[in-house]
Amino acid sequence: MTPLDGLMVHLRNTHPGITGQETQPLKSDGYWFLDIISNDHHLTVQWAADHGFGVSLLAADTGYGEAPDWHSTSLEETKARCDELLT
Repeated sequence: MTPLDGLMVHLRNTHPGITGQETQPLKSDGYWFLDIISNDHHLTVQWAADHGFGVSLLAADTGYGEAPDWHSTSLEETKARCDELLT
């Protein structure tokens, strides 16, 4: 279980109807991704053991490959940031 799994459990409990798709890295030291959709909100959360979390709120003008809008090494802070963006 990755920290993204714990994040998704939290988000499903606090935001009914949310959907998420987790993508594994191609290399063991790469980034995991979690794409989250809730109503009109679309977030992408990335995580790597040695870099922590990155959160991006996706919009029509968001380009592929852009760096995350927000960073943290804390799962609890990442949960709070996602809650903020999804409300």
